[in-house]
Amino acid sequence: MELLRQINEYSIISPEIIPMIYDIIRTIIIQVVVQILFYMNNPGVQLFSGVFFQTTVFLVLGIIIFWLIIYKLLSNNYFNIPLLYHNHRINHKINHKNNIKE
Repeated sequence: MELLRQINEYSIISPEIIPMIYDIIRTIIIQVVVQILFYMNNPGVQLFSGVFFQTTVFLVLGIIIFWLIIYKLLSNNYFNIPLLYHNHRINHKINHKNNIKE
């Protein structure tokens, strides 16, 4: 739970961290489901091979590079791309602070 708290705090400074984590989780789930289906349809395919893990790591690295480098460059310098989830979080935090009773 400490890791989730730290991610939540870091997401205030770097708002693209939450969509990046969702993309990583989605990619890993897709990879696992596809690998299981290939394994079930082709008996010659190994279930979780070294190539599977290597491909998954490369995809996750690509997602991290996209969100932490490419997205920041494109959204800040060339396009005015709002991060909708971040906007929701800001509004939620403002409303949450206003609802706190002292």
